Amino acid sequence: MKKLIIGLVIGGIIVAIGSFLAVPKIVLSERVSPLDFDDTVEAIEDAITEGGWIIIDQVNMQKTLSKSDKNIPPNIILTICEPHLVSTIMNDDKGMIASVIMPCTISIYQKQDGLTYVASVNTGLMGRMFMGTVSKVVAGAVTDDTNAFLSFLDKKAE
Repeated sequence: MKKLIIGLVIGGIIVAIGSFLAVPKIVLSERVSPLDFDDTVEAIEDAITEGGWIIIDQVNMQKTLSKSDKNIPPNIILTICEPHLVSTIMNDDKGMIASVIMPCTISIYQKQDGLTYVASVNTGLMGRMFMGTVSKVVAGAVTDDTNAFLSFLDKKAE
Protein backbone atom coordinates (compact mmCIF):
# COMPACT_ATOMS: atom_id res chain seq x y z
CA MET A 1 0.00 0.00 0.00
CA LYS A 2 2.86 2.35 0.85
CA LYS A 3 4.42 1.79 -2.60
CA LEU A 4 1.09 2.59 -4.25
CA ILE A 5 0.77 5.88 -2.38
CA ILE A 6 4.38 6.83 -3.17
CA GLY A 7 3.78 5.94 -6.82
CA LEU A 8 0.63 8.06 -6.96
CA VAL A 9 2.40 11.02 -5.36
CA ILE A 10 5.37 10.78 -7.74
CA GLY A 11 3.01 10.35 -10.69
CA GLY A 12 1.01 13.38 -9.58
CA ILE A 13 4.18 15.46 -9.30
CA ILE A 14 5.30 14.42 -12.78
CA VAL A 15 1.89 15.28 -14.26
CA ALA A 16 1.88 18.65 -12.47
CA ILE A 17 5.37 19.55 -13.74
CA GLY A 18 4.52 18.40 -17.26
CA SER A 19 1.31 20.43 -17.24
CA PHE A 20 3.12 23.50 -15.89
CA LEU A 21 5.66 23.31 -18.71
CA ALA A 22 3.16 22.48 -21.46
CA VAL A 23 0.28 24.86 -20.72
CA PRO A 24 1.92 28.06 -22.05
CA LYS A 25 2.67 26.33 -25.36
CA ILE A 26 -0.88 24.99 -25.59
CA VAL A 27 -2.70 28.17 -24.59
CA LEU A 28 -0.46 30.63 -26.45
CA SER A 29 0.71 30.46 -30.04
CA GLU A 30 3.86 32.15 -31.32
CA ARG A 31 4.78 32.15 -35.00
CA VAL A 32 7.53 33.78 -37.02
CA SER A 33 6.33 36.21 -39.66
CA PRO A 34 7.73 36.01 -43.18
CA LEU A 35 7.43 39.82 -43.26
CA ASP A 36 9.29 42.58 -41.45
CA PHE A 37 7.74 44.20 -38.39
CA ASP A 38 5.85 47.07 -40.06
CA ASP A 39 4.58 44.91 -42.92
CA THR A 40 3.40 42.27 -40.45
CA VAL A 41 1.43 44.85 -38.47
CA GLU A 42 -0.10 46.22 -41.67
CA ALA A 43 -0.98 42.76 -43.04
CA ILE A 44 -2.73 41.77 -39.82
CA GLU A 45 -4.59 45.08 -39.51
CA ASP A 46 -5.77 44.80 -43.11
CA ALA A 47 -6.93 41.20 -42.61
CA ILE A 48 -8.79 42.16 -39.44
CA THR A 49 -10.70 45.06 -41.00
CA GLU A 50 -11.35 43.19 -44.25
CA GLY A 51 -12.75 40.35 -42.13
CA GLY A 52 -15.35 42.69 -40.62
CA TRP A 53 -13.67 43.02 -37.27
CA ILE A 54 -12.85 46.25 -35.44
CA ILE A 55 -9.45 47.23 -34.09
CA ILE A 56 -10.40 48.68 -30.72
CA ASP A 57 -6.89 49.74 -29.83
CA GLN A 58 -3.31 49.51 -30.97
CA VAL A 59 -0.83 49.78 -28.13
CA ASN A 60 2.76 50.52 -29.05
CA MET A 61 4.48 49.01 -26.03
CA GLN A 62 7.91 50.20 -27.13
CA LYS A 63 6.72 53.81 -27.28
CA THR A 64 4.65 53.53 -24.09
CA LEU A 65 7.49 52.08 -22.03
CA SER A 66 10.02 54.56 -23.40
CA LYS A 67 8.10 57.22 -21.46
CA SER A 68 9.20 55.34 -18.33
CA ASP A 69 12.80 55.18 -19.55
CA LYS A 70 12.44 51.48 -20.39
CA ASN A 71 13.71 50.20 -23.71
CA ILE A 72 12.18 47.16 -25.36
CA PRO A 73 12.18 45.92 -28.95
CA PRO A 74 9.26 46.85 -31.23
CA ASN A 75 5.99 45.48 -29.85
CA ILE A 76 2.45 46.28 -30.98
CA ILE A 77 -0.57 44.83 -29.20
CA LEU A 78 -3.83 44.86 -31.15
CA THR A 79 -7.12 44.52 -29.31
CA ILE A 80 -9.87 43.47 -31.68
CA CYS A 81 -13.49 42.38 -31.71
CA GLU A 82 -16.30 41.50 -34.06
CA PRO A 83 -19.48 43.34 -32.97
CA HIS A 84 -21.96 40.55 -33.80
CA LEU A 85 -19.93 37.89 -31.99
CA VAL A 86 -19.33 40.10 -28.96
CA SER A 87 -23.01 41.02 -28.70
CA THR A 88 -23.98 37.34 -28.95
CA ILE A 89 -21.85 36.58 -25.90
CA MET A 90 -22.68 39.76 -23.98
CA ASN A 91 -26.43 39.30 -24.41
CA ASP A 92 -26.23 35.87 -22.77
CA ASP A 93 -26.28 36.26 -18.97
CA LYS A 94 -24.28 33.05 -18.55
CA GLY A 95 -21.77 34.21 -21.16
CA MET A 96 -21.20 37.63 -19.62
CA ILE A 97 -18.44 36.25 -17.39
CA ALA A 98 -16.31 35.74 -20.51
CA SER A 99 -16.09 39.52 -20.90
CA VAL A 100 -12.96 39.31 -18.76
CA ILE A 101 -11.13 37.67 -21.70
CA MET A 102 -12.53 40.04 -24.32
CA PRO A 103 -11.57 41.62 -26.61
CA CYS A 104 -9.22 39.32 -28.50
CA THR A 105 -5.56 40.28 -28.48
CA ILE A 106 -2.81 39.77 -31.02
CA SER A 107 0.77 40.80 -30.27
CA ILE A 108 3.40 41.55 -32.92
CA TYR A 109 6.98 41.90 -31.72
CA GLN A 110 10.64 41.55 -32.59
CA LYS A 111 13.07 39.41 -30.68
CA GLN A 112 16.81 39.80 -30.38
CA ASP A 113 17.26 37.58 -33.43
CA GLY A 114 15.76 40.42 -35.51
CA LEU A 115 12.78 38.36 -36.64
CA THR A 116 9.17 39.42 -36.24
CA TYR A 117 6.86 37.19 -34.22
CA VAL A 118 3.10 37.08 -33.79
CA ALA A 119 1.51 35.76 -30.61
CA SER A 120 -2.14 34.93 -30.08
CA VAL A 121 -4.30 32.96 -27.70
CA ASN A 122 -5.47 29.50 -28.70
CA THR A 123 -9.12 30.57 -28.84
CA GLY A 124 -10.24 27.10 -29.89
CA LEU A 125 -8.95 25.68 -26.62
CA MET A 126 -10.16 28.66 -24.59
CA GLY A 127 -13.63 28.38 -26.09
CA ARG A 128 -13.89 24.71 -25.22
CA MET A 129 -13.18 25.59 -21.57
CA PHE A 130 -16.60 27.25 -21.46
CA MET A 131 -20.06 25.96 -22.21
CA GLY A 132 -23.03 27.22 -24.18
CA THR A 133 -22.85 30.43 -26.18
CA VAL A 134 -19.26 31.28 -25.23
CA SER A 135 -18.00 27.88 -26.32
CA LYS A 136 -19.94 28.00 -29.58
CA VAL A 137 -18.78 31.53 -30.49
CA VAL A 138 -15.18 31.46 -29.28
CA ALA A 139 -14.30 27.92 -30.34
CA GLY A 140 -16.16 28.49 -33.62
CA ALA A 141 -16.25 31.83 -35.43
CA VAL A 142 -13.63 33.60 -33.31
CA THR A 143 -11.15 30.79 -33.87
CA ASP A 144 -11.93 30.54 -37.59
CA ASP A 145 -11.58 34.28 -38.13
CA THR A 146 -8.39 34.61 -36.08
CA ASN A 147 -6.82 31.74 -38.00
CA ALA A 148 -7.78 33.49 -41.25
CA PHE A 149 -6.22 36.79 -40.12
CA LEU A 150 -2.95 35.05 -39.37
CA SER A 151 -2.91 32.51 -42.21
CA PHE A 152 -0.12 34.35 -44.04
CA LEU A 153 2.20 33.35 -41.18
CA ASP A 154 2.06 29.76 -42.34
CA LYS A 155 3.52 30.63 -45.74
CA LYS A 156 7.25 30.46 -46.31
CA ALA A 157 9.16 33.72 -46.88
CA GLU A 158 10.03 34.18 -50.53
